[in-house]
Amino acid sequence: MGSALACALSAACSPALDWRELRGADQALTFSLPCRPDAAERQLALAGSTLTWVIHSCSADGLTYAVAWGDSGDPSQVAPALAALASASQARLRGQFERDVAALVPGMTPQAGARQWRIRGQLPGGSTVVQESAVFAHGTRLFQTTVQGAAPEPAQTQPFFEALRLSAAVGR
Repeated sequence: MGSALACALSAACSPALDWRELRGADQALTFSLPCRPDAAERQLALAGSTLTWVIHSCSADGLTYAVAWGDSGDPSQVAPALAALASASQARLRGQFERDVAALVPGMTPQAGARQWRIRGQLPGGSTVVQESAVFAHGTRLFQTTVQGAAPEPAQTQPFFEALRLSAAVGR
């Protein structure tokens, strides 16, 4: 009963956050989202090349959660692409990094550009927003995971980032 009471008092256990485990990128990435995601694809110009960017996102409890990936196809483009993802986030939000540390995702390919950050900035309409993101790689695949909202709390973001893990790609 103690854990049921703790869950009842925790925002992470609220009905708005119905965590589900998902897989992406040819089953190499395992991640969790607190709501049913929508999927989209778009062409993303990144560090001098264009790649297909797959995005799974949903909104719950006032936050938007997103997991995105694409394959650069070129090992020499991974580091510049990871840096470009961080720069693009900062520029889009016209914000400042409040935290910027090395990303540590189990199974990721070690890269100096693998980062996890928190940016406080503004949306185009002028409202303040906080974005917590991580960018990392697995071979030539690039990943960006993001939680964005007015004031994400650790109980809302930690389960998302702690669930990330990579394994050998299926079918590659």
